[in-house]
Amino acid sequence: MPKKTALDESADLRLQVVSLSRNDSFAGAVEQPQNKRDELKKRVRIIAVTHFLPFAVSVSEETPNEPYQWNVTRRRGHTAMYAGIRSLIENPGTDCMQMGWIGYYQDLSGNEHTCDSLSHESRCNIVKALEEYHAVPVFIDKDDAHGHYEGYSKQILWPLFHYMSWSDSHPVQPNWWNSYNKVNKLFATALTSIYNAGDIVW
Repeated sequence: MPKKTALDESADLRLQVVSLSRNDSFAGAVEQPQNKRDELKKRVRIIAVTHFLPFAVSVSEETPNEPYQWNVTRRRGHTAMYAGIRSLIENPGTDCMQMGWIGYYQDLSGNEHTCDSLSHESRCNIVKALEEYHAVPVFIDKDDAHGHYEGYSKQILWPLFHYMSWSDSHPVQPNWWNSYNKVNKLFATALTSIYNAGDIVW
């Protein structure tokens, strides 16, 4: 039998990771699938990075003033993607974390605010509240978040990778690239703070 290359081993590993979210998937054909899952769990952690976290935070009634404590609820939208990530998190055979922008928070009156003006302690409490959900928040300025997602990602990258005409997009704004670059650096910094050798970043 030909000796496996590093590329072959990498492909095998990705195949096993993808199949972990489905007990009835083609992973069943792999020899001793449960042993493979146990072995993979020891070796690999998946970090799913998305623009938005699938969670929203609101101020707890116990803390009407800063520093706030937080209630965590699931965010609407992107249902299929978040369901796929959640299936990995809830599967006992995987170790999966999520990373993304926390977005706006709700005050006790239900009004939304950016996290820009929150105190350091209130932000730390958001981090703590999300730990039990295997989630890591990234705090982004609202203008940079808009330029990164609604601007460069939606108006430049989305048409490019979906074979669409740029003529249907909004006029290009020079600051979109600056925001896209800045936000990517924020994500990279946050990611390197939790990354361990062997982790798979998706």
